[in-house]
Amino acid sequence: MEEGNAAKGRVLITGGGGYFGFRLGCAIYQKGVDVILFDVVKPLQTLPEGMKFVQGDICCLSEVEEALRDVICVFHIASYGMSGREQLNRKLIEDVNVKGTENVIQACKSRGVSSLVYTSTYNVIFGGQIIENGDESLPYLPLHLHPDHYSRTKSLAEMKVLEANGAELGNGRGVLRTCALRPAGIYGPGEQRHLPRIVSYIERGLFKFVYGDPLSLVEFVHVDNLVQAHVLASEALRASKQHVAAGQAYFISDGRPVNNFEFFRPLVEGCAIYQKGVDVILFDVVKPLQTLPEGMKFVQGDICCLSEVEEALRDVICVFHIASYGMSGREQLNRKLIEDVNVKGTENVIQACKSRGVSSLVYTSTYNVIFGGQIIENGDESLPYLPLHLHPDHYSRTKSLAEMKVLEANGAELGNGRGVLRTCALRPAGIYGPGEQRHLPRIVSYIERGLFKFVYGDPLSLVEFVHVDNLVQAHVLASEALRASKQHVAAGQAYFISDGRPVNNFEFFRPLVEGLGYKFPTLRLPLSLVYFFAFLTELVHCLVGRVYNFQPLLTRTEVYKTGVTHYFSMDKARKELGYEPRQYSLDEVVEWFRSQGCGAKPRNDTVMRLVRDGGLLVVLIAVLLSWFPSAVTFSL
Repeated sequence: MEEGNAAKGRVLITGGGGYFGFRLGCAIYQKGVDVILFDVVKPLQTLPEGMKFVQGDICCLSEVEEALRDVICVFHIASYGMSGREQLNRKLIEDVNVKGTENVIQACKSRGVSSLVYTSTYNVIFGGQIIENGDESLPYLPLHLHPDHYSRTKSLAEMKVLEANGAELGNGRGVLRTCALRPAGIYGPGEQRHLPRIVSYIERGLFKFVYGDPLSLVEFVHVDNLVQAHVLASEALRASKQHVAAGQAYFISDGRPVNNFEFFRPLVEGCAIYQKGVDVILFDVVKPLQTLPEGMKFVQGDICCLSEVEEALRDVICVFHIASYGMSGREQLNRKLIEDVNVKGTENVIQACKSRGVSSLVYTSTYNVIFGGQIIENGDESLPYLPLHLHPDHYSRTKSLAEMKVLEANGAELGNGRGVLRTCALRPAGIYGPGEQRHLPRIVSYIERGLFKFVYGDPLSLVEFVHVDNLVQAHVLASEALRASKQHVAAGQAYFISDGRPVNNFEFFRPLVEGLGYKFPTLRLPLSLVYFFAFLTELVHCLVGRVYNFQPLLTRTEVYKTGVTHYFSMDKARKELGYEPRQYSLDEVVEWFRSQGCGAKPRNDTVMRLVRDGGLLVVLIAVLLSWFPSAVTFSL
């Protein structure tokens, strides 16, 4: 869909409140096209600024016609009865899939909409018979042979859409061009229909068997591939493409036939502690954003309150102490709360473990207990702690103190007289993964606000990251390595944990920047200049923070962490824990942010951008001028 189409009209997506409809809408909106999402329910996600949602029902012709004012293309995705108990509600299936489609076609004709792309299904052809490498020449499955009403009505609806191709428009300005896409099963981060149901079965212990021929093959389609297919189909209905798609149907998949159960194997095996049949309590001051799996328990409490921690630890045999405060941004400047959570909170956890007879404690530490701005290449656990007075921030200092306390507590007698406490610490690199809530949203916000204008430091500097699933694996292995069955091999030990792939910090994030449609900056600044800017920012925050608690662009520690080489060997974790990091990329992170409506959008605010960029330039020049006098002595 070409940029500039917003001036000619807009696009409407029925079913726009759902997973795929919202994803498609965001992709089209990012191309500069006005988008209307039309559905009976609002999207779960926040709409990008400028995108419109209209609440309405395709079963009501007048509501559809009203929504189609000035629309040039309709993506008709809305349907009902695809799976589960919905599949048994024949009346609603008929109303939505057949009557709703008739209404969409009628409204397109009466409103002069020139293009209609219909989201159909493999099921219009398939009804249980073996099909190998089938194509669009296959006939529709006879209606009476469909095993469910959803497939039958989708078949009827597709026929109606394709029959409407070439119909005269009510405004006398041409004809309606239509096509249909027949996707395989859709998957992707945040998918709301099939995957949550599958996961619920897994978590309730209902996934006990597989069935059928292990050589049987089916297909799936990633949501972004399906988005691409819909955009291409709409373009292929235009005169500029000779209306090549008009009246046609297309099968859409990833093009990789696979056994159904083998496809879901990584999902099944990817579940962590709860999947192992262990009762899990989540303890925090705030509730999780996600819905808890059935049977998992959340207890709201504060590690700064010993009695609350002790109450939560009744009948607990192992604690993963992850809670901390002050890792980045303005949090890093709140010294009191950092001290309370990271030191006092850890002391409370240790005390509660001893008094409640908890035998294992795994502490989530940080690289920062060793690193403070000095170059470290392939360091290992024999390196000494960074002296406390050399830490550039209070978070790193308190995490170092907390780790020392945890490891010193190893071997402490338990209050119930039933053994001793075994402890260990994991020192992870920067964490990433889809849905990460601390660093990545802040980075993306800088990118989208136009603040990511430069990189800094040596382009050959190397740092490390760890995917959340690798870090989960390390924690599970560490807890097992504290047991007698593993000779308590991890007791009293610390381990560096990463993906094991040192990389330049900015090159690591290049796929995220470019994947969201932004230009990667070419300007490179000296590390010492950026450090000086961070120092000034912290100084200003110290002066005005109580009145205006602004978010610093960077802190001194963040400059060190991102611009100075420091990476560590995983040999000890591999040998003693059995840790083997899997290889991941930022692809799924990019997909997740796209699903949230992030990405480059057409900009009409040229004046505002010039003002903003000019302001940044003035600030940069001012910092540069103030930096020059001390550049000789101010170094890392």
